Amino acid sequence: MNWNTHLKAQSTRRTQLYQNLLKIAGKSCGVPLNHRRTLYKTVIERMLAHEAVTWCLEPTVRIARKLSTIQRPFLLAISGAYRTTSTAALQIILGIPPLHLQLQREARGTALFRLRLPLSTNVSNIDPSEIEEKWLSLRNTVFQAEILALLKAVEYAVALPTQQLTILVDNQASINSAANPKSHSSIARKIFKLLHSHSHIRVSWIKAYAGYIGNEEADRLAKEAAESENFPETPLKLLKPFIKIFLHQKMLATWQMAWDDGDTGRLMHIT
Repeated sequence: MNWNTHLKAQSTRRTQLYQNLLKIAGKSCGVPLNHRRTLYKTVIERMLAHEAVTWCLEPTVRIARKLSTIQRPFLLAISGAYRTTSTAALQIILGIPPLHLQLQREARGTALFRLRLPLSTNVSNIDPSEIEEKWLSLRNTVFQAEILALLKAVEYAVALPTQQLTILVDNQASINSAANPKSHSSIARKIFKLLHSHSHIRVSWIKAYAGYIGNEEADRLAKEAAESENFPETPLKLLKPFIKIFLHQKMLATWQMAWDDGDTGRLMHIT
């Protein structure tokens, strides 16, 4: 169960894919460099990443070296560089991360989003439960803040004596999301259910920065609350894009450290 057979199969597949790329790209003409890079990222790398979450979540030094050997011919074919060019330098020139780091990033994303597995503490302090529910902070988006505010307004309106009420909102994205029963936002779906069961409550759009006293006061209070040191903790789901960006930045930091501490491509590192 050390994945030797899988890596050997990937190496064999590499040879066939490499030959196909050479046929398409040619040696001196043919597909432009940016298109060759796109072919690698969207086709070849996708094939090599098969089931990466099961074997590349925490790649060993041996796996990293094997994947570097698999990746190198493609980097040469894409760049057209001399065969003596180091793999580390090729990765920097093309902006293509080491294969083991790229697959590790994707494996971590899959572990969090699909398998609901926590990552080791040396990776991050984010686990699946934190993705489901997290405190509202600067890591959340404006849309999340707007949709949460709308939910609070609707919940407040529901608690009032039954009468015709209209909640005015200056964010159309929140209104559109709350009107969709299949919205990706769990908060928006909750708003839809509340409005559906309380037909006396309506939500309507109002133009922002148009001098409406109530809207201006709401903006002032929101800004005051955001700048307050006693900002209330509000459970809110972290968006997947934030997690993806976080994992990408983690990969870049690891790549930068390896490049700074490496012993090849030093001439390019100096320049």
